[in-house]
Amino acid sequence: MTKIRTASYLFIFLMLAACGSDQTDLSINFKLENDGGPLVFFEDIQYPDGRSMQMTKVSFYLSQIELVNDTKVERLSEVEFVDLTEAQLLASTAEEGTTISYSDIEIEDFGQLRFNVGLTETQNNTVPGDYNSGDALGMSGEYWTDWNSYIFIKLEGKLDFDQNGSYDAGENIVLHLGTSEITNTKSVNIDESQSTVNFVIDIQDVFNSAEHGLYDIDSKKTLHQLTDENIEFMTILASNLTEAIKLNN
Repeated sequence: MTKIRTASYLFIFLMLAACGSDQTDLSINFKLENDGGPLVFFEDIQYPDGRSMQMTKVSFYLSQIELVNDTKVERLSEVEFVDLTEAQLLASTAEEGTTISYSDIEIEDFGQLRFNVGLTETQNNTVPGDYNSGDALGMSGEYWTDWNSYIFIKLEGKLDFDQNGSYDAGENIVLHLGTSEITNTKSVNIDESQSTVNFVIDIQDVFNSAEHGLYDIDSKKTLHQLTDENIEFMTILASNLTEAIKLNN
């Protein structure tokens, strides 16, 4: 009888525990746009000053992705690498965007999603060799060995600088941003019932912002070295990108 009673108590306890653990899944989706419409890579668009441009790559690291309420923080992930390149190659996939997903999240009235665009200083003090090759921080192509830093953000493309109607040699845009100085934090309010949080990033806002104005692409079409001057330009673009990540629910 004692064994039966004990088993009954255990069953009731497990049932109550299961009922008290309200879990759900959450997806975070990113889409690139150009002036409010889908951005398709390798197709002509306009730089904010009117010159012809094509985008060919956009990627960035997110770190410390968290759900937040007044009393609790639930860490969803330490780091994610978001590469929008594949999704933006076709108009159809550009409409779908790129998604990262999380499962078994405990719902406790979380009203905010928070993350860094870029890496923490601790993360940036590691190297790809510290991780498996399939890990977000294990990719050697996203790391500057000479500068002891990951590349937090990549913005690549072409621009018709001389406006002769073609993309000539030397008209590539290669904007690689790194170092912990350029990391920004993004916080947005969300509804706890949401299963997907949708973000759009308009490329026009990345190169032209209310705070910083038009990015001087003629002076700095290439950022791939960590000089003091370059870091100033990197800081502007990283800030613009963070601000350009906007809810689209």
